Amino acid sequence: MLAKLMTDLTGLFAGIAVFCFLCGCAPQKPADILPASNKDLTRLPMTETPEIDQVSDLAGSYDLVAVGAARYARPGSSSVAFTVQAYQMPAAEDALGLFTMLRCGSDGQEAKVGEDSFMTKDAVTFWKGRYVVRVRELATGDPKVRKDLMDMAKQVAGKIRGEKADIRHLDWLPKDGRKDDSLRYVKHNIMDVDLLEKAAVADYLAGDVEYQAFICSFKTPIEAAMALDKLHKRMEDAKYSPTPMPSLQFRHATQGNIMLVQADRYIVGTTAGQAATAAAIAQTVLEKARRTAGRTACLDDCDDYPDRPGIFIGVGFGF
Repeated sequence: MLAKLMTDLTGLFAGIAVFCFLCGCAPQKPADILPASNKDLTRLPMTETPEIDQVSDLAGSYDLVAVGAARYARPGSSSVAFTVQAYQMPAAEDALGLFTMLRCGSDGQEAKVGEDSFMTKDAVTFWKGRYVVRVRELATGDPKVRKDLMDMAKQVAGKIRGEKADIRHLDWLPKDGRKDDSLRYVKHNIMDVDLLEKAAVADYLAGDVEYQAFICSFKTPIEAAMALDKLHKRMEDAKYSPTPMPSLQFRHATQGNIMLVQADRYIVGTTAGQAATAAAIAQTVLEKARRTAGRTACLDDCDDYPDRPGIFIGVGFGF
């Protein structure tokens, strides 16, 4: 009787494990997505641990989980034609963030692989699910290898389970004046400030003025307000005065070149004294946040902030 029960339980647990794998509960490991040899390419054994390259180093700021690597050659050849490196991240948001950082300044072209991708002279980089993958060509100029590089990228992408990255504020930064490929998701320490995290950031050019704009996300409007208050206290020497801005009024500092404005559970920031731009972005963010949350956000019901009648709280200062 006991033996039968144990057998039944073993079968049940095995069934649960298979179900979890099929439905996506079990996390994929890098080894699961790196293709084996085929008729056109031979996978070479890895004789050493993948070195910590520029991607791995950058991935650390997005809480890199693991790195998988493989080398491929033509059948009958020991020369490496190209390599594949897969960077496993904790969540799709982290994978998207790492991808945007790699794309920034790359001058790459869309490769149409995974959720988003870009191609440079010798590599294809894409993100999908919890992975960022880079396929690099070593035999530069060989048309056959170039085709295999794209085929391999698509093959790896096909093995990765999809997972959406819910970073809606990436789409809320304005496109006018934005530098190509400068839009990115930064997880920690925006502008070297530890209170500003999980931000969409982009570089802009207005006439001869270069500046950055960013939108930091918090769980609630109260958390955003508390972060802004802490930033106030760090700048005890800043002088605040009520100042009218387009469509709203909020406090700002009379010195410095960084403007911060709260809109719902987000803090909007601009550099180079672009206060009006910060206000305009904040208005857009507020409208989007209301629509996506299905409510009107305000701080009136918070006992800690009884003197703030509106949704916007602003301050500008220099770091």
